[in-house]
Amino acid sequence: MAAFGLAALSLGGVVRFVAQASFQQALTPDRLLGRMSATARFVSSGGIPLGGLLGGASGSVFGARPPCGSVRPG
Repeated sequence: MAAFGLAALSLGGVVRFVAQASFQQALTPDRLLGRMSATARFVSSGGIPLGGLLGGASGSVFGARPPCGSVRPG
């Protein structure tokens, strides 16, 4: 069951990425496609290092147990 959920989640990510890229390319003038793609990728990936820094800082301040418990489902 978990493998099915992971596969569905992965497929959803792929579908979202393709739909987003198609939508952006349809609305953006040809001369700006490169800039738009680079900006969208920078903005969407820019939060990853920030999240790592914040997660490391909260783990250093509070220990590992409270930050991990704060993202626990249920």
